[in-house]
Amino acid sequence: MSKAIYFMGSKILIRKNTHEFLLPYDDVKSTFSFVTCTEHREKDIYVARSKQPISDEVLIEAGFQAKELKSILSCLNENIQAFLLRHFHRLNWDEQSRFCGTCGNSLLLKEGKIEKRCDTCNIDIFPRFSPAVMVLVYKDDMVLLARSPHFLPGIYGAIAGFVEVGETAEEAAHREVREELGIEITDLQYFGTQTWPFPDSFMVAFSAKYLSGKLSIDLDELEDAQWFHRDKLPDLPSSASISKRLIENFKNKV
Repeated sequence: MSKAIYFMGSKILIRKNTHEFLLPYDDVKSTFSFVTCTEHREKDIYVARSKQPISDEVLIEAGFQAKELKSILSCLNENIQAFLLRHFHRLNWDEQSRFCGTCGNSLLLKEGKIEKRCDTCNIDIFPRFSPAVMVLVYKDDMVLLARSPHFLPGIYGAIAGFVEVGETAEEAAHREVREELGIEITDLQYFGTQTWPFPDSFMVAFSAKYLSGKLSIDLDELEDAQWFHRDKLPDLPSSASISKRLIENFKNKV
């Protein structure tokens, strides 16, 4: 029997009691037959998103519930996280890229490929990524963490921002720290990358040593920023985020 993963906006459909998200394709389609879905298939797994809202009452009555995708990621292993994030990103892109930006004609999804084609312009369109940088600033045993207005209460993380046109990731890292914290950094070290489709970020993470300047917070971007000792850190982002792995790497460094 084919299986399916169903998204509803930014949420994922799971069984109410078991929290299972890999669901029987036929059962879900028949239960929610009134819902039109965008879908594609990987091997024997369908990945789909409803285009109409489904009330919590209807879901519960059918034995399901909808949970925010980000809220369940930390409970999953890395391979499953990557699978869900990849397909969530693909669905977002599929829905946001229906027409050619040059001529306005409909784009056609190329069979067996993650790309679309405009036959009028004779061009291929590939999924969109928005490159962003994340920087963890440290000084001896202290680390500089900040919180954005959209963070959950009490959560602090590394500084992050989008790469501007014409910038390298390294230039963006220096600029973001300067603009949001008012300080200069040095010894920029690459840490790793992560796809984060909320909505379509591709994160490039660095650590960097404090160089100079007085902390001056850009309150249009941040609610707060503070220096914390590695042994007395605040609440951190979900383990699914590269931000937490970046901070824990500093904490555990000898």
